[in-house]
Amino acid sequence: MSFLRGSVEAVVPENPRTRTIYFAAPGLEAVPGQFLMVFVPGMEEIPISLSGLEDGIASITVAAVGETSKRLTSTRPGETLFYRGPFGRGFDLSSGRRYLLVGGGYGTAPLAFAADVLLSLGKRVTVVEGARTKEDLILLDRFPPEANLTIATEDGSAGRRGTAVDAARYELEMQDFDSILACGPPGMIEAVLALGREFGVEVQVSLERLMKCGIGICGSCVLEPKGLLVCRDGPVFRGRELEGVDLAAWRDWSGRLVHGAGAGHPG
Repeated sequence: MSFLRGSVEAVVPENPRTRTIYFAAPGLEAVPGQFLMVFVPGMEEIPISLSGLEDGIASITVAAVGETSKRLTSTRPGETLFYRGPFGRGFDLSSGRRYLLVGGGYGTAPLAFAADVLLSLGKRVTVVEGARTKEDLILLDRFPPEANLTIATEDGSAGRRGTAVDAARYELEMQDFDSILACGPPGMIEAVLALGREFGVEVQVSLERLMKCGIGICGSCVLEPKGLLVCRDGPVFRGRELEGVDLAAWRDWSGRLVHGAGAGHPG
């Protein structure tokens, strides 16, 4: 698949290290949860989930954690970025009418896109966004009142004191849901999957791993020990598909299997 050019229309600061980039993407068709392979000249390409798509304008929300993402966050309106895609399997938004969306950190980005589509379909939406502090929150202005946004920060500097998982549990105790959509760090994902089992609610999670090709060839995004590829079989998986998968295991750029925090942020 050849690269397409996108003229940057706007760059919106979300927090000190995160920006949402809006760019022209005429003809692009995608569903929430799918991703693009994005690059700027002189840098490597990286996978980034779409945080929005409307009227030929796409958005990606980028945290500056590596050289490429740092370059992307310094993009200015009028510049050009290059992309190919969309790739992967997105969220199934036909599983009932009542949705709980749980985002941790920049994992909130694909859920903003999902909330847009769900609300346009007349579904009931409740969003939980969690972060360490209020300075880490993103996309707060992207959720309309109908999204019923609840904020949780671990230090209590904004919203409820606690984690996204704590806030999600509260919502599950207070009302019924047909489906949970989640994206965030591995520990949060594991906890949300456990909540789904406890409350008998189907869970779909979007995972992040290092990707070099985006089309299932290089194997850098494999999930051990099942051999699932995040770029091809995901990045969205149903909870039952991840039984037995070590969510804290990922492969670095050399292909070495690593355990622990990070979950292979693409950089």
